[in-house]
Amino acid sequence: MKVERYLLEYIREHRISARRMEQDTGINLQHFVEEGKELRADEFIELCLYLGITPDEVSDQIL
Repeated sequence: MKVERYLLEYIREHRISARRMEQDTGINLQHFVEEGKELRADEFIELCLYLGITPDEVSDQIL
């Protein structure tokens, strides 16, 4: 599973407002859903911090 897909599923499962997250982080989540764009490293770290999870937690789930 790709990182982007895992994070999007995490957001849905935890009922986190994607709109609010976009406002708070400035990261447009629609790019990942509609365009298949990959996260840059800084975006990935920022989303992990926002969600309160570590990058290691994500990598453990996608490997």
